[in-house]
Amino acid sequence: MREVSLYTTSSKLEDLRDSCFLSKTDESLINACVCCEGETVCNDESDDPHGPFCFIYDTCFIRLGMRLPFDLFEKEFLAELNVSPA
Repeated sequence: MREVSLYTTSSKLEDLRDSCFLSKTDESLINACVCCEGETVCNDESDDPHGPFCFIYDTCFIRLGMRLPFDLFEKEFLAELNVSPA
C-alpha cells in the first residue's frame, strides 16, 4: 500500500517508451497512461471509467527485456519464480 508509481507525468512515461519497447508487435496496441500523484500500485480498477486495466512493473520491460503480450514461456517463467508482472 506504500508503493506508488513513478510515472506521474507524460514526460516520464515518454522517457519509458523511448528507452524500451512495450510490445512485441505494435506499440500502438499498448495504451500506457500516467498515474495520479501518490496512486498506489494496488489501486482497484473496478471503478475506473475507462474500463479494466492493470499496473505492470517496468522491471519486466527494462531489466528482463520482456514485451507484451507474454508468450507461454514467459508466463511459465514468471510463475516458476512466483513473480507477477502486475
